[in-house]
Amino acid sequence: MFYDFDVVVPAGTLESVPIEQELNLSYGVIHRVEVHFPAGCRGTVYLELLHRRHQIFPTLEDQAFHGDQFPIAFNDHYELFEPPHTLVARAYSPTANHNHTIMVRIGVLHPAYLAATGVAAALKQFIGTLIPKVIKRGK
Repeated sequence: MFYDFDVVVPAGTLESVPIEQELNLSYGVIHRVEVHFPAGCRGTVYLELLHRRHQIFPTLEDQAFHGDQFPIAFNDHYELFEPPHTLVARAYSPTANHNHTIMVRIGVLHPAYLAATGVAAALKQFIGTLIPKVIKRGK
């Protein structure tokens, strides 16, 4: 499942009093995160993602995502097995002159699907290592 959220950050929002928006997800594993700062942000809008009041993205707590026009996208493996299956987007923009809408997209997969695809991938990799050996022996 993919979730898509718009996080509106008013101009001049201080880091000491950030906006916070709940992002309701489902049981499973976060496998993909995308954060898109639209053109015009010029690195003046910052966003962090938290789970149970602990910052998980970006990993280091003294950092925040920021950018201008290009998405920040990465694969991960973060388990959301215990409720609530909710993240909090915390954002601020102390020097921004305009309100900005940051787009946050999060992919969550059920663990059973991950297990099935993990087994299939491992099998494919194993078979892939056998094929060159079989070809060499046939020469």
